[in-house]
Amino acid sequence: FVFDADERSCVVRDASAGELAVIEYGIDGYIGTARASSVAPELVSLRVNAPRADGGGGAKKIAYPLDAQTLRVDRLRGDDGDVFSDDGDDSDRVPLGSRTNAQNRVAGVGVTVTHASRVDWLELNARATHLLFRDKKRRLFLVHLGSSSTKTSLLEHVTYAQWVPGADVIVAQANSQHLCVWYSLDAPEKVSHVSVVGDVESIERADGVTNVTLVDETRDGTKKSSVVTLDESLVAFNTLLEEGALNAAAEALEPSFKNHGGVTAETEPMWRELLEKAVAKDDAATARRCAAALGDVARADFLDDGLLDQGEDFLFVDQDKDKENDSESSTNDSDSLLQKSKLAMLDRRFGDAESLLFSRGRVAAAVSMWRCLGRLDNASEVARRAGRDEHAEQLGREHLEWLKSTGQEETAGALLEARGDLFGAIRLFLKGGVPGRAAAVVIRDAKNATNAKDVTKPSVSLDSRLVEEIVDQLKRASLHSKAGLLFDALGRVDEALRFYVTGDAFAEAVDLTKRSYTRSGGPGLGGSTPVEELLEKWGDFLMRKGGKANAKEASHRYVEAGHVAKAFDAALEAGEAEDATRILDERRETKETKSAKIPSDLASLYLRLAKHHERVGSFDAAELCYLTAGEPLSAVEMHARNDRWDAARRVAEKSGDESAVAETYARRGKALENRLLFSDAETAYLAANKYDLAIAMYEKHRLFDHQLRLIGQRHGADALKTARSKLATSLAEEGNLKEAEKRFAENGDWKLAVKMYRDAGAWEEAVRAARAGGGGAASKQVAYAWARSLDDDAGAALLKKFGLLESGVENACVCGDFEHALFLAKHGGFKAGAIKEVYLKRALFLEDEGKYAEAEKAFIEADKPKEAIDMFVHAEDWASAARVAETHAPALLPETLCANADYLLKKLNANDEKPVERQTLTETERSTLTDAERLFIRAKRPDRAIDAYRDRNAWDDVLRVAKDYAPRRLVELENERRDAVSSGTKGGSSVGETNKNKTSSTESSARESRFRKLLEKATNLEASGDYSSAVDAYLEIDRKAFGASPSAEEKAKMTRAWRAAVKLAGERVPGKTRAVVSETAYRIRKLGDAAAADDLLAVHGVSPAEARERYVPNVGGAGASGAVAISKPPISAATGMDDAASSEAGALRRAAHACRSGDGATGASTLASLPKGPPVDAAHFGVYEEIACLALAFALEDENAFENAENDAFAAVVNTESYLAKLVDSMRATPNVHADALRAFRDLREAARLTRVSFSASNPEKKDVDGLRFVAAKASTSLLRLASRLPADAVFFRAGVSCRAAGDSNSAFVFLNRYLDIADSIDDAADASFDGMSPSPRASSGKTLKNLDNDDFANTDVPKPARLFLPSAHAVDERRREEARDWVLTISMDRAVTQQLPERKCQKCQGSTFAGALTCHRCGAESEACAVTGWPVPAGERVDAGGGRGANRADWNAWANAVGTDPWDPAKTRS
Repeated sequence: FVFDADERSCVVRDASAGELAVIEYGIDGYIGTARASSVAPELVSLRVNAPRADGGGGAKKIAYPLDAQTLRVDRLRGDDGDVFSDDGDDSDRVPLGSRTNAQNRVAGVGVTVTHASRVDWLELNARATHLLFRDKKRRLFLVHLGSSSTKTSLLEHVTYAQWVPGADVIVAQANSQHLCVWYSLDAPEKVSHVSVVGDVESIERADGVTNVTLVDETRDGTKKSSVVTLDESLVAFNTLLEEGALNAAAEALEPSFKNHGGVTAETEPMWRELLEKAVAKDDAATARRCAAALGDVARADFLDDGLLDQGEDFLFVDQDKDKENDSESSTNDSDSLLQKSKLAMLDRRFGDAESLLFSRGRVAAAVSMWRCLGRLDNASEVARRAGRDEHAEQLGREHLEWLKSTGQEETAGALLEARGDLFGAIRLFLKGGVPGRAAAVVIRDAKNATNAKDVTKPSVSLDSRLVEEIVDQLKRASLHSKAGLLFDALGRVDEALRFYVTGDAFAEAVDLTKRSYTRSGGPGLGGSTPVEELLEKWGDFLMRKGGKANAKEASHRYVEAGHVAKAFDAALEAGEAEDATRILDERRETKETKSAKIPSDLASLYLRLAKHHERVGSFDAAELCYLTAGEPLSAVEMHARNDRWDAARRVAEKSGDESAVAETYARRGKALENRLLFSDAETAYLAANKYDLAIAMYEKHRLFDHQLRLIGQRHGADALKTARSKLATSLAEEGNLKEAEKRFAENGDWKLAVKMYRDAGAWEEAVRAARAGGGGAASKQVAYAWARSLDDDAGAALLKKFGLLESGVENACVCGDFEHALFLAKHGGFKAGAIKEVYLKRALFLEDEGKYAEAEKAFIEADKPKEAIDMFVHAEDWASAARVAETHAPALLPETLCANADYLLKKLNANDEKPVERQTLTETERSTLTDAERLFIRAKRPDRAIDAYRDRNAWDDVLRVAKDYAPRRLVELENERRDAVSSGTKGGSSVGETNKNKTSSTESSARESRFRKLLEKATNLEASGDYSSAVDAYLEIDRKAFGASPSAEEKAKMTRAWRAAVKLAGERVPGKTRAVVSETAYRIRKLGDAAAADDLLAVHGVSPAEARERYVPNVGGAGASGAVAISKPPISAATGMDDAASSEAGALRRAAHACRSGDGATGASTLASLPKGPPVDAAHFGVYEEIACLALAFALEDENAFENAENDAFAAVVNTESYLAKLVDSMRATPNVHADALRAFRDLREAARLTRVSFSASNPEKKDVDGLRFVAAKASTSLLRLASRLPADAVFFRAGVSCRAAGDSNSAFVFLNRYLDIADSIDDAADASFDGMSPSPRASSGKTLKNLDNDDFANTDVPKPARLFLPSAHAVDERRREEARDWVLTISMDRAVTQQLPERKCQKCQGSTFAGALTCHRCGAESEACAVTGWPVPAGERVDAGGGRGANRADWNAWANAVGTDPWDPAKTRS
């Protein structure tokens, strides 16, 4: 709770619940509570004043907001107008927080003020009579809390507003040059303007002086104070008025009156208010003073002493008697009485003035007052009450003459009538044009004369001439009924009846007729014909007047007259159907009409009544009337018309005519059909069991859905299907293809719909119908057929329009139409690689067909000479295979020739099933071996020829070939021959040698099989994308596969497999490259080729010391990274230091070599391994920057980086950030020496940090952490600021995918749309050459993207397209590109996506800019970057991230919960 207190009361505020409770010191319990929308001090105002000096209670009110635009002022208990009292009752002490607003207003009804804008300040004045408030548009308003609750606008653009303490004076300021002061609240339009300099700081009122303090701030920052003193007399005026000190209030206004020579705009309403108060309090002196100040001379003179006596000298008034009566009291009392009477007259309280004067015996003064007002009747009454009868009579005559002279004959006549002068009164009434009053006098006189016993007194009713004159004027005034009353009173019946009827006074006429016939002894009541005639005329008159009430009354009169038909019509006209029924029923039950058959006239009335009941919806009553009238079929028709089919059937069944029922339904259905009410018509037809009519109706009006529905209901599913088919065929013949398609589709015959469209040439509709019925595959087939129906160019354009070029080419290939496929590919803008794929498929097709020559050409066009060679090898056409290899793939010629030789040797071994021991070769063997030798020598593989002769023990040929082509092996082979001879193998002629050769051949086949399996395993892993496991599989091809003593050929195979592992690691698994290179070099050295091992290490920048580490293949499953043994290399004995760490120059050479090789990951790892970081040498800055760009590009293009941060891409990013951090720290010592380079390295370090944050936040293992997806999206978006240093397509793709994962479809659409624009630009600029491998996207083409539209990024700090470089190749594979393209196309149709970037308001210029921009694009103001995401840190959301950096609270919490480390320290990041 918060307490706000003053000397008399306090407010208890409950900010959470919006509760207010008011406590007045000295009173037990709350004096009021309220529930406010805000309990802010500036929106709550309390006034609890002390009791007034006159004994009244002080004002006790509270003002507060009900909502942002509604204010409430409640009276508290004990307010000066409160009906409650503090009687000790504690029933209202409801605990704070449990009261309603109805309970809050404990002191009566308050005032509610509604406003159009939100209120931001309010305050009650000291007396709590006015409320002052300001709204958010800085407009000042004043509300008078009286009965009218008027609201007045005072000032606009208000910067300061306040009540003067203890006074009803308002001080406000709208600018620093003028001060506005309102001294009078009753005249808010009268405002005083005071010229000032500065802004109001405070208002103080003490010792009768009110000072306003202002402060003005100069340009140099100094502040100057000034004081303005308000007119204290005007300020104190309202206080004096409230205290009842009227004379003091007048004295307060006098200085202003004297200074200005009169009243001013500010003081005039004050003088008038004071005048009103003085008059109300009978203060004549103050009132006269106010009137004089206001220039009201007449009022001032009237209030002057003695003036009243000057007007008392009038006729027949005894002044002496007045003076004698007046002398009885003191002179002072008399003067006071006169002044009070004058004030009462001014206040128009003439009755009070008369009472005052009469009580003091001043009768003459009272009479004089009424005479002046022209009220002689009141003057006469005053004189009569005073006992002055003569004077009263005189005044009465004077009053009568005055009435006559002023044309008030009616009033004069009433005066004479009251005096008993009836003749005179009648004359005046007739003269005044009111013959009705004259007739009333005669009527009363006639009645009095009848009852009076004194017949000698003249009666005006006996004066026939006077009566005729009255009647004549009544006729001219059309007061016939009044004339009838006159004649009735005079007993003249005939004339009375005539005037009654003429004046439509039928009630009086009927009454008079009944009375006259009773007195004359006529037939009596009810049976008199004249009475019935009058009743009928009475009813006719009422019907002419119109209206339901008159019609109802007329029906009663007609019934009394015996006219049933007219009574029935009148009852219906009045809407009284029950009365009409009662009238007919009573008529029917009379003896005259009671028979088996109802009379026709009565039946017609029943039919009319039935129709009335039908119109008003009373169908049961209508049915009864129809049946009573003998018309049951009419009742059936009524029920049918109103869709009451069950009731209609019930009535028809009672009538016993089923055919009539069916016919009724059928006729009703036809009528409804003509009115196009088909649903109701169907119901009628089905009620009549006329299904065929309903089906025909729907067919006629082409409402086929309803037609088919009824057919299915009536005849079953087979009939429905047949009807659909016929209908579809008919619609197709009519040309209504859309409707026909719908019917075909309902029957499941979408192929017929497609055929219909094809026959009609509506191919687009055919494609759509095929897609709807058969899916995408069917629509593609139709599109292909459409394209084939056109010429080649048009067909290609069509497929391109539908985006089916690739599918069209594939379909043509499947169909064997390769010419068409090639045409589509070439004219469809396919890349060279795609066209070559078509040639390849054609070649494979021709190969299967056995057309090798044509297949060869196709293979060559596809740039696949190896496949052509394999084809000829498979066909055993070795000459063609060698020709193709020699012509198109010279590198494959040796392999081809060796394969040919192997084939010959294999064939020779197959034919030599039972070799015998012999010393020489047979002719067949010699010829075959010679051919094989020639092929091996041509392939530059003499070792293979040597092995072939050695396997046949042809040592002479072995030595011959070695001498000619491998002289280095001659000694080795001679020793081997000598060993063979010494062991008893004389020329290899023994049977044991032959068996040994067979065993050796079997072991060779087994080793070859193991090799093939391992090679196939590695190839399959590489094809599946598991490159790390593929590297391990290549390295498994070692001595274990070929044995401890592999042949030269087997060593070559092992070497090729190991080099394949090196190549694959360099291209796909950079983190393994160094370890794989070291392992491969070690193995090659073990095979005896040290020179090759050294070359391999030099090429890959691996030092011999590093090469001592052995590669440990993965044992944790496919896809995991390999590891290097963690043992350190030996320490140099001479230096005592690590050889690798001691050679900084060597590390720089290896980094430079990696840079030239495009291996950024290896280069970053090398530079990160330097303990002190890269040296600050301008000669190496280019290498540092290039390696950073290559490493980040490699990381961004890694597909797995989006789902897993623990991979080689992440390691490359961490290494890059690590060496750049060391480099930047070293360069900070001399920031001005290499300023440009330092700026570039800082940008790249920030890029590496943001990439690392994005990868870490994207880790699926942390997907459940709240807000982490948004961290990844923001970090990827911030990376766009550095897009000029990175592959633009990779950066925008990463940002779009991250935003999409975070659920921000709007931003994702914008970023991915920009990525697709860049991808299209890459395709347009791509080289036409095709090398069969995916080019690296790390290199730039040197071109920019200046032609791209930048409207979506105009309000961002993303580099403009002219600063973005066009990559030479895609960083994203085709699958992900197409996925992004499909998503963008899909989301572009979603209206819920606004397709624009989020915005924030700049704190400096208040303009809108991109929410992630650190620099406002309007004013250039820079914002602090979040240490986690790089986005601006909003005001009020900053948290300290350490190192003087700030971070957004939500992003910092998400990062800390998921990672828990400093986002600027890569070494501590827990990925």
